Amino acid sequence: MKRFLKENWFKIGLLLVLVVLAAVIYFVYKNWRVNETASESLKLAQQCNQDGQKLLRADQDTATSLQNQRNATTCYYMEPEYLYNQKLNTCLYSGGYTCNLTNTITSGFLKGQPATSWTRHIIDVYSNNTLAVAGVDDSSNVTDFENKLIKSFWDEASKLGFNQ
Repeated sequence: MKRFLKENWFKIGLLLVLVVLAAVIYFVYKNWRVNETASESLKLAQQCNQDGQKLLRADQDTATSLQNQRNATTCYYMEPEYLYNQKLNTCLYSGGYTCNLTNTITSGFLKGQPATSWTRHIIDVYSNNTLAVAGVDDSSNVTDFENKLIKSFWDEASKLGFNQ
């Protein structure tokens, strides 16, 4: 064994150096890819936010229009969320609008509070396809069907990456 080490010390040393060098290159490359992916995701999120602004303006316009049409005291848009969905490879917009109505809620723990009307949707920013939608015409009388739609909407929203 000593003789083998004496005769092959250069080969063994060179092999160890190559193994260490390969490990360093692997970890540097892996770290570089992680940083590149994070940077790419940030760029996509920023682009998604910019591209989704047109849908936010549409929600603002709808809220203004509804206030003029309905028996509502005030209508406003909901704070939007923008999300790049890697699985669908697209930008998603979650927003909507709500109106405070002149009637009040007649039962339950919110009895006496102003009734509301609201719509929430998730839209593909680039194709303008609506992926999920839910709403309540008058919160003073929410039906079981509306409750099922709302639950279904939030189930779909969570699958797409949005939080309730």
